[in-house]
Amino acid sequence: MSAHDYAGMQSVVTEDFQLLEAGEVWDIDVLIEAIRPGKNSYERRNSFSLIKIVSRNEFVWASYWNKATFKMPDESNEIVWLESVVLVQVEDEWKLQLMHSTRVPLENIPPNIVFEEYVD
Repeated sequence: MSAHDYAGMQSVVTEDFQLLEAGEVWDIDVLIEAIRPGKNSYERRNSFSLIKIVSRNEFVWASYWNKATFKMPDESNEIVWLESVVLVQVEDEWKLQLMHSTRVPLENIPPNIVFEEYVD
């Protein structure tokens, strides 16, 4: 998402990928359209704080905090979500099948959360 790599986003999800976003059901196309309008107007950096990972032979699920920092020419802001994902193995690759995302006001973030920036 940070790189605005829409083909890359499509390549890491299953055909039936579902995102539960703030009370709505999205697929990958809806997610891409939601982030596309600002493609050239901001830089996005993501930081994460892992809560838990559970791994089984056929799937992996994880829960985590996600903080995005948006830098625009004249301002910057942060948004935090509490998220979970389910990954399934498709041939030799792990792909996202389900994601749940709940935006959390900054003042409600527990004080002990330590975010680590994701750098690709």
